[in-house]
Amino acid sequence: WDQDDDMGNSLPLEGGRWGLNGSRNVNALGFVPVNYDHSKGDTDDPSYGFRWSGKFGDVGYTLNYYHTLNDNPVVNSAFSGLPGVFAYGDAPTSAFGEFIFPEIDILGGSLNAYSRKLDVVFRGELAYTLDKPYNVGYAGSSSLTAFETGVLMLPAGSLPAGSLGIIEKDTARIMIGLDKTNLQTMRLLGTSQPSFLTFQLFDTWLPDFEDSEQLVNGSSKLHEHSVTGSVALGLNYKFDTVQPGAAFIYDFTNGGGAFVPSLNLIYGDHWRVKFTGTVYYQSDHTCGAADPTCTNSFGVFDDSDQVDVRVTYQF
Repeated sequence: WDQDDDMGNSLPLEGGRWGLNGSRNVNALGFVPVNYDHSKGDTDDPSYGFRWSGKFGDVGYTLNYYHTLNDNPVVNSAFSGLPGVFAYGDAPTSAFGEFIFPEIDILGGSLNAYSRKLDVVFRGELAYTLDKPYNVGYAGSSSLTAFETGVLMLPAGSLPAGSLGIIEKDTARIMIGLDKTNLQTMRLLGTSQPSFLTFQLFDTWLPDFEDSEQLVNGSSKLHEHSVTGSVALGLNYKFDTVQPGAAFIYDFTNGGGAFVPSLNLIYGDHWRVKFTGTVYYQSDHTCGAADPTCTNSFGVFDDSDQVDVRVTYQF
């Protein structure tokens, strides 16, 4: 029932302030349009699934299945008829290719359990995607360079990442986390009540990963394991009317991360004012357009630090 462009994640493909490093101020849709009616990903096809939840002793669990479209678009290359390029369904009609949202199937489940001894909630999630699509050829990779210089007779770096078509790979996304909802900070930090601490560790794992395939994650090199961790702390002062917080995120695979401080002010029953800052940092090497590590994850937001203010009136 939604419009075609309501499907998937809203990526800054037109450029702008949230355009990624290496493509900022570039309107990618000007030469790589979106095809919402591709044979492998038609947005008119329905998404469907099921979810079963229950408890086994003190452990809560869910089992899930979902058939839908890939959350992020991939590029169906217009060079699929040339050697070294992986064809994927219908060939695009545009000169460079087209963005498509292929259909996928996701199997998964979750667990959660409370430990009275530690006074924490442990959580775990698994989402296993069958035949998840990935583009081929990251910036500076040998396969993309050989295609540019040897097949098209162009200078190296002439084509964007992912120009060598699409390969499907089973993908497992794993999360483990814990929540401490009763952190005693009244004496140490002077809070008006116990504070909230949460921690998550994420791993995206490709079981049959082969480095020689030179798969692309967005615009950068994809790894067999991509591990990211986050920790967040929420505090309360002045009878819960002043709520500072902070979150810290780190990419263990590629380096870099983000620091996100915040302050939420509550005025009476209706007014809320929230200040949030986001500071991105990257690994200690030079960031360049042809650097497959720096353009991954948080490196794509280098020099994009921001502060925002949100004012809410609750009726």
